[in-house]
Amino acid sequence: MYQFAFGPISRTVDASTGRGDAINFASLPIHEALTALLASTNRDEFVAWLWHDLFKPLFWWPYKDKWFHYPNSKPGDPLSVERNWADVTEVPSGLVETHHQSSHKRAFSLGEPETVNSEFDQVAIGKNARFIQISFLAEPATHTALLRAVIANAFMDVVTKTVATSIGTELATKSPPFRRVRYAFDFSQVTLSNPPTNSEIASLANQYILKIDSDELVIQHLVPLAKPDLNGSHIEIVIDLTDEPPTAERFEQGIISLVELLTIYQDSRTILMGIPQFLSVDVRQLEQDIQSAAEQRLRDLDIRTLATGDELKKQSTFQNRVDLDGLPLQKRGPDIDLLAHVFAEQVEIRLIDRNTPVQQVRDHKGKHLEIHLLSDIVARPLELLKGKLRRCRFCNTAFDSALPPGQAKVGNDFTDVEHIGFSGDICPMCRIYVLNSHKSRTAAEKAQGITGDRKGYRGAFALVAPSSHFTYAEDQCALIEQPPLDVGGRFANPLQRATVTLQEYALFNMISRRIIARIWTRLDTNNKGKLLPLPYLGAILFTQDKDEQVRALFDCLETLFEPVELVAYPFRTAVQPSVELAFEMAVNDLKQHHTKHTYLKTSPVIVSVSPDSKFTLLVDNGLQVEVSRQFFEDYRRVDELMGSIKNQKRRRNWLLAVLQGLDPVTATAESFYDGKNNLVSAERFFWDAQWGAETFAHQWQKYEEVHREVQSILSRYPLLIEFFYNP
Repeated sequence: MYQFAFGPISRTVDASTGRGDAINFASLPIHEALTALLASTNRDEFVAWLWHDLFKPLFWWPYKDKWFHYPNSKPGDPLSVERNWADVTEVPSGLVETHHQSSHKRAFSLGEPETVNSEFDQVAIGKNARFIQISFLAEPATHTALLRAVIANAFMDVVTKTVATSIGTELATKSPPFRRVRYAFDFSQVTLSNPPTNSEIASLANQYILKIDSDELVIQHLVPLAKPDLNGSHIEIVIDLTDEPPTAERFEQGIISLVELLTIYQDSRTILMGIPQFLSVDVRQLEQDIQSAAEQRLRDLDIRTLATGDELKKQSTFQNRVDLDGLPLQKRGPDIDLLAHVFAEQVEIRLIDRNTPVQQVRDHKGKHLEIHLLSDIVARPLELLKGKLRRCRFCNTAFDSALPPGQAKVGNDFTDVEHIGFSGDICPMCRIYVLNSHKSRTAAEKAQGITGDRKGYRGAFALVAPSSHFTYAEDQCALIEQPPLDVGGRFANPLQRATVTLQEYALFNMISRRIIARIWTRLDTNNKGKLLPLPYLGAILFTQDKDEQVRALFDCLETLFEPVELVAYPFRTAVQPSVELAFEMAVNDLKQHHTKHTYLKTSPVIVSVSPDSKFTLLVDNGLQVEVSRQFFEDYRRVDELMGSIKNQKRRRNWLLAVLQGLDPVTATAESFYDGKNNLVSAERFFWDAQWGAETFAHQWQKYEEVHREVQSILSRYPLLIEFFYNP
């Protein structure tokens, strides 16, 4: 089982909509760090937002609708520490104390409703929030998945580094600066009066500590407990404000990297990243930097993006009449830059801020709010596709392009024409796929000594990427306990219903990344401190040149069927985060697999991490196999039954013999008998290795048991035998 804990919850929601009280799953560190990133206009506000809800882990509810949680400067109040902590962090007193007040009384320039909007049942962001969004104007096909993933990683890389530089510059305006924020939570059982006295509450609040230690802002919280179950537990979450990408090792250390916090939403069509108010953005420069980073990564993967004029003409029915010089093509010297066309025609990078059109809605009190609906933002790629007149024969994407229509054959070495037809247009993304045939070495590459078939965009392929999609079961959301300071009875009844804000999307994307990191370390324990192939995206990517890694990765996908539990005091709940998966592997089709158009025969899928999940994978360019938890259990059991048979050919022969219902003697002969190994020694070797030196009758009985078990397994998964190598 996966279990994740990022600290106590940061918000509950009342029942004013008539649908019952509810909670938000996002923990306090995520809420405070996201608010600092999205709402602050300068260094002081950034630092103050990092501790604005400081005392929420006390869960002091004197009334059911009142959560006393922010530091103040009221004489005699148990939480009267605002001035002291403002001095420690060198911020003006009053910022934190007034953060819930109306705009004309609030010391902060912007409030939470205008930025990290979290209204009940309203998946939205405030009108003043600032984001950078990348949209892919392409259907999520497997043969564009690699290109989209590389571009997405470059996008997240460049944006993260830009934001990290800006934050570092802003924090350095006062001394001492810091680059990390460490949120520590100590859980301790307490005995209090009924009701608790102010002195008792002050005693608990005094155990909170704020200090700047080296390059860290350290905030230590006490979480009082009524029961002993969690007594002595300790959670530390470290917010890293540098551009260092995540690793499995950093996850184990409780580190949330900046790229994770910035990633508000992510799917196969779009990614939304938050940026600070104080960051000056040149979107055009960002796009150039992203394109440059993507081009370098594609080059590392041995994928061409520059096409000659002749190659482009051959893709057009009117090749003898195509005047490339008369077209507004993106060029690099004499060649056509297909990646530049992708960015110009199938990728949009835009800034979302207060100047972006907003929606007007009413909150539960009837007050009008101006917001950006997250659903509208996520649908941006679909809106951009409307009205485009050309249609790609490969991925069925509507598109416009300066490239000439591609109506002809796509190359002499292009097989599997049944998957693309004999005519039809080609979008810029798919032209890159077409360009990267296994026989597409250029004269320039050969002159540099780069020879051999190209394997970057054919054959085996594996992409496992994070997703913001998730589900949860309300009946599996359990209250751990009623906190001892919940005098008003806020948690007297379980608040099983949860509402979703942008913070939850960020949270579940973080969980998705951590599950992928577990897969990465299961693949190789030495990977713990190593970057993933696409580190900022948080994705594993292998192509045909690492086909053995693809095959090994398949065995690690069993972890996608583990149950997942999120502990966010005072709740624990079963959840189902998701990953995006595109996968094809070779088991027996080894010699020519790199020439096959496997990418055209499978589609990316969103897989919920759950014991009940199922998904389909492509094997050997022809076998579609439905994979489930039961599949892996049966696969492992068959492998275990054949564990003593070391020779791959004999393993397969024995399995075939059992499936055919052969008797033990014949099955043994089929598997082990050859010119160097007579039948008697073959029998003795096999039976002794499998079941020891027992009587023949007992061995026969054992064989029949194995026979029935294997046949039962293969009746559920007839293609399972194809997962065992056939030399």
